[in-house]
Amino acid sequence: MRDKSGGEWVTYIGFAAGEEHRAARGREAAGESKQYPLIDRGITRAGCEEIIQAHGLDLPMKSGCWFCPFQRVGELRHLKRVHPELVCRIRALEDRCNERIARDKPGMAPFYIKDRPIMSVVEAEQTDLFEEEKPCMCNL
Repeated sequence: MRDKSGGEWVTYIGFAAGEEHRAARGREAAGESKQYPLIDRGITRAGCEEIIQAHGLDLPMKSGCWFCPFQRVGELRHLKRVHPELVCRIRALEDRCNERIARDKPGMAPFYIKDRPIMSVVEAEQTDLFEEEKPCMCNL
């Protein structure tokens, strides 16, 4: 997201209060700023859960928002099974992001996960996601 002046990219990251060590590890690129609104407001994971429940919403999976690009493959596949409409919305977001990236940040990785389009990730066989080391086939 660009700030109001249109100059710097601002990335909002949902690390909870108590996870400051994770924020400290992050690096910023030139023209980019990272913001940690939960840490800044002292909101813990438990506090997030209270806020979500107070608004009558279901608690999301631990990895975060339904559109979080850092979800595990299994979480994305679960989302597709349970809420396929949200995966369609992720695809639309991905398409818009790719258009902006191509225009504003050429060379930046355009896809949500594993440098692949979201639909190829949620529909791929498990073994397709590993290049060198094949996982066990226990389906865990």
